[in-house]
Amino acid sequence: MNGRYVGLDLGSTYTKLVELEEHRIVDSRIVKSAKKEELVPDIRTNLCTTGYFRKKVKAEASITEITAAVLGAKHYFPECDVIVDIGGQDIKVTDVRDNRFYINDKCSAGTGAFFEFILSYLDLNYEAFANLEESSEIFYLNNTCTVFALSEIISHMANGADVNAVLTSLNYSFAKKISEIVPACRKLVLIGGVAKNAGFVKAFRNTINAEVLIPDEPQTVNALGAALYIQGKKGKM
Repeated sequence: MNGRYVGLDLGSTYTKLVELEEHRIVDSRIVKSAKKEELVPDIRTNLCTTGYFRKKVKAEASITEITAAVLGAKHYFPECDVIVDIGGQDIKVTDVRDNRFYINDKCSAGTGAFFEFILSYLDLNYEAFANLEESSEIFYLNNTCTVFALSEIISHMANGADVNAVLTSLNYSFAKKISEIVPACRKLVLIGGVAKNAGFVKAFRNTINAEVLIPDEPQTVNALGAALYIQGKKGKM
């Protein structure tokens, strides 16, 4: 691994790896966290971990998800004001202008796990959800708790709402919920697996009064941030 730097984001749902060589990404992979050992390199030098399970892997350095997100997001968009990281179990909002952050980890509503739970009930995969045509029929969910939200969805379906209307409404309901905890800003970076959902991204852009920027691979931004951290640290030695 001489001259190469690895960032490993050990999230609650997915584990992501980014490997850098001379500031270029030479490897980028994602696996379910149940199989995270597949991505753990044999050599632990030049390795930095981040994420929910970061302390489970011995590495040369370890940083918080907030630090990793800032480093990774600003690599793509140096001018960003706020970072919204929608993870598997929580939502993190970081204002890079004054180093303030907010973490919603009390409820999974709007997170990757929430969307996967609803999709499982509807017997849909995430790819189908992400590319679904937007419905003109939108209702906003009153409940944000996963169980009560599902109950409300079932009630709407019993009254005639189709799957497109349900999923469009999910996107807009949680775009609204998340936008309410985002500070006023000009440029916002959206990262995490949910940022791959085109329907949610459209709903979020239609809801929030800010320019929403998305990296080419929003799910590996924190792993990139970890790789940049260890690269910067070793470069100063």
